[in-house]
Amino acid sequence: MKLLEEKFLELEQQLQVPTTKTLQLDDQNRWNTTYEMLQSALENGTDSGRHHRKKQRFCLEILSKLESEISHAQEASSGLANLASKAESEAQSLKDALQRLKAETGDNLELYRRR
Repeated sequence: MKLLEEKFLELEQQLQVPTTKTLQLDDQNRWNTTYEMLQSALENGTDSGRHHRKKQRFCLEILSKLESEISHAQEASSGLANLASKAESEAQSLKDALQRLKAETGDNLELYRRR
């Protein structure tokens, strides 16, 4: 009898299933203890199933929130990539304009010296 109760408690701990019920053990001297033992095991299994489904729903909610955050982050990074591309293009335009100004300045300086 003790072995069965120990196995039940061990299984309960392994599955991390909280339960307020205890396993009814079969008693050869009482006529209905086999039924009570099976009924309490079934009730504990039902509680275990509910607990497992609750954990699953919680995990799915977390996954859904993470997917949403990832989606927002991807959208934000896409916008930042577009801004970075525009900034690079503007920087290149400014470099080209600076080169033209330097060339014009050099040409104008040369003309001024010739006069």
